[in-house]
Amino acid sequence: VSARGRPMSLVSLAPGADENGFACMIADLLGQNLEANPHKQRDFKKMRGSVAVVAEDADVAITLVFDGRHATIHSGILNKPDVTVRGMAEVIMNMSNLPIAKYVGLPLPRLGNPTERAAMDDMLAAMKRGELHTHGLLGHAPLVVRFTRVLSVNG
Repeated sequence: VSARGRPMSLVSLAPGADENGFACMIADLLGQNLEANPHKQRDFKKMRGSVAVVAEDADVAITLVFDGRHATIHSGILNKPDVTVRGMAEVIMNMSNLPIAKYVGLPLPRLGNPTERAAMDDMLAAMKRGELHTHGLLGHAPLVVRFTRVLSVNG
C-alpha cells in the first residue's frame, strides 16, 4: 500500500517501456495472473533478479527486474540479466499456457489431458528446432521455476 493508502501495483513499466507492445503484454499477463491467483504471490515475493525475454522473430526484447516486492519491466535488455529466454514470439507466449505441476513448479501435463500434452509437446518441439533457448537456467534455477509459475495462466 502506498503512502496515500492506495494499493500499489506489483508490476510496472519502466519509462519508455509503454511504447513496447511486448512489454505491455507481459506486464498485463503478469499483473492479471498475480491478481487472479493470490497464491502466486508467494513465489513472486521470493523473486530477486532479472529475466530478459527476447522474441527473435519480432526483433523485440524486454527485461523484467524482480526485487521481492515488485517487478519492473524495461524495454530492451538491461545490463547483464541473470536469465535470458530467447525464441519465437508465439513460442514464448505459448509458454504461459503450459500446465504447471502443483508441487514441482515445472511444466508437467496431467495424464489424460490432451490440451496440456499438446502445449508441452509444442514447447519441446520448439526447443528441438532451436526456436526456444534459456540461458542462465543452471545458475538461477529457483528464479526460472518461479518465473514459470507466475507467468503461467494455469496452476
